[in-house]
Amino acid sequence: MPRRPENMCLADGRSLIPRPVLVRTLIVLALTQLIGWGSVGLVAIVGRQMADDLRMDVAAVFAGNTILYLVMGLCAPLLAKTFQGSVHAW
Repeated sequence: MPRRPENMCLADGRSLIPRPVLVRTLIVLALTQLIGWGSVGLVAIVGRQMADDLRMDVAAVFAGNTILYLVMGLCAPLLAKTFQGSVHAW
């Protein structure tokens, strides 16, 4: 196995060069993040039209985003520990 340059390794010998599977996974996650957050922000632009089409109150349409952010904020501390553990395992 060829030796890696010292500046490309961590102190315990693990490589800083990501594996191809990891790179593909990160690219897919980045694209889904762009699409996902774009659709969340879309409600601010077309909320009134959505309310009219669905025959709902505008406040009810925006309540969906409010609930999304509330649940996300409540889950973040719990998920942070999981993500930190997976980063350190890599």
